[in-house]
Amino acid sequence: MATAMNRRTFLASCGAALTAYGAAAPSRLKAGINLGTWISQYQGRKQPNFETRVQERDLDQIASWGMDHVRLPIDYDFFEEDANPGVYREERLAFADHTIQWAKKNGLALILDLHRAPGYFFGDLGKNRLFTEAAMQDRFLAIWRMFAKRYHSEGETLVFELLNEVVEATPAEWNGLVKRAVEAIRGVDPNRWIVVGGIQYNAIGALDKIAILEDPRIVYTFHYYHPMLVTHQKAGWVKQSMDYDKFTGGQRVDYPGTIPRFAEFCDAYPQYKNLRNDIGLRYDRDWMKADMKPAAEFIKATAKPLYCGEYGVIRHASIESRRRWHDDVGSILRDLGVGRAAWSYKDGSFLFVEADSSKPVDMELIRIASRR
Repeated sequence: MATAMNRRTFLASCGAALTAYGAAAPSRLKAGINLGTWISQYQGRKQPNFETRVQERDLDQIASWGMDHVRLPIDYDFFEEDANPGVYREERLAFADHTIQWAKKNGLALILDLHRAPGYFFGDLGKNRLFTEAAMQDRFLAIWRMFAKRYHSEGETLVFELLNEVVEATPAEWNGLVKRAVEAIRGVDPNRWIVVGGIQYNAIGALDKIAILEDPRIVYTFHYYHPMLVTHQKAGWVKQSMDYDKFTGGQRVDYPGTIPRFAEFCDAYPQYKNLRNDIGLRYDRDWMKADMKPAAEFIKATAKPLYCGEYGVIRHASIESRRRWHDDVGSILRDLGVGRAAWSYKDGSFLFVEADSSKPVDMELIRIASRR
C-alpha cells in the first residue's frame, strides 16, 4: 500500500504534467456532461427534434450546476451525406456553432467529439470500412480540416476529439490514423487542444496501447462503465445484460455489492466464462480504485493529461446505486487529477434531465456529478 508521502508525490507529478503541457484546456475539463443522442445516435428516432432537444437554456442550466464543460458528440452523416462526400450542410453545422457559443457565454469549455465517422461507428461491428478503405480515411481527415478551418478563431475552450470508441482497429491502424489526423489539424491550427482515445471502446485497459505523440496539446482519454452488469443492467443493446436479466427474472444489481446469483449465471451461460474471475467480488470503492490502476499508471508513465470522456449508470439501477457509483468514480478521478464528463444530459437510458422538460431527474446525483 502506498504511503501518504508517495501518494502526495504522485498527485504532485500529475499536477506538474498538466502545467508542463499547458493547463489551459485540461484545467477546464474537470466536471462536465455529454450532450449525447442529440446530433449523434439519433438514427431510428421517429422525431429527432434537433431544434428543441438542446437549447441555450440547457447550457445555462448545466453551468448553474457548477460544471465547467460539455462534450458534444456529432455524427458525420448529420452534416455530410454519403452521396455528396465533402459537401457539408451549413444548416446542420449551425447546431454545433450555436452550442459552442452557448457554452462560451456560460463560461463552459466544449469538446467537439466526432461520434460517427465515414465508414465507422462503434455499433456497426463487421461493417466498418474506415481502417480498410483509403477513401473513408480521406473523408475523415477532410472533416477535421474543415472543423479546424471553421473554428480557427475560437479560443482554447473549444477542444477537438478525433473519434469516439474505436473498436475493430488494431493499435497500429488507429495510431497511424491519429497521427495523420493530428497533422491535418495542425496544418490549419497549430494550437488547438485535441483529445485522443484508445481502442476497445476507449477502454481504460487499452491506455497503454495508445502511441504518445510529441505534441504538447494532446489530452488522452478513456471511458469508464465498470462493472457492466451494474452500469448497463437491463440494457437492451448489451446481450450479457439481457441474458442476466432473463436468467434472474429481472434481478436488480445494486452498488456497492456483489452480483446476485452470479456463479449460477456463469454456469448457465458458459460463453461468459471470462466473467468467472469476478464471482464473489464485492464491487465498491476499493475495487474501483484497483480497477482504475491503468489510469494511474498511464499518468505516471507518460506525464500527459488524462480525461474520462464518458462514465455513467443506466436509469434501471436504483437512484441510490447511481449516486454511490458516481460518487466513487468522481472522487477517485479527482484524486488522480483526471477530469470527466458524465453520460448523458438527455439520453433516454442514462438521463440526468427529462427529455421534454429539461427537469432534473435527481439533484443529488447532479451535485455529485458536478463536483470539481
